[in-house]
Amino acid sequence: MTFTTNAPYAWGPEKVYHYSSDSTGFTTLPITVETSERNSPIWPVITITPNINADTVGTRVPIIIRNSADNNRQMEFALTKLRHTIDCQKAMISGPNGLVHFDDLGITDVGEIYWLRLYNGNNNLEISGEAEITIKFREPRKVGAY
Repeated sequence: MTFTTNAPYAWGPEKVYHYSSDSTGFTTLPITVETSERNSPIWPVITITPNINADTVGTRVPIIIRNSADNNRQMEFALTKLRHTIDCQKAMISGPNGLVHFDDLGITDVGEIYWLRLYNGNNNLEISGEAEITIKFREPRKVGAY
């Protein structure tokens, strides 16, 4: 097989961070990024599955993800029991049946949506909400750089 890439550099292995909580308070999830592209952000893919009892049909769980390395900017959602995938680079949110409308996520002002980005060094994510969250990303690697 022959593969062609559209990136001017190679990528490191996929990094995966997990968060799980049954409480509504904030929990800190430290993420260290060691990228060769030090002046550009890393855009993760986030998978969120809210923890909701089977009896509470139609209930929404508020989820907040705040990044201290990005001036404490935050993502906010009100999600149902379904699993949602957020591709921060492509600014797309999908559920089991395809793309999800912003109204279905409790987002009223689409001009104020923050897409999580990670920066080289330490990123402390403060997460609130009853959910299982997985954050995945790859770091660019430049040969002979830095």
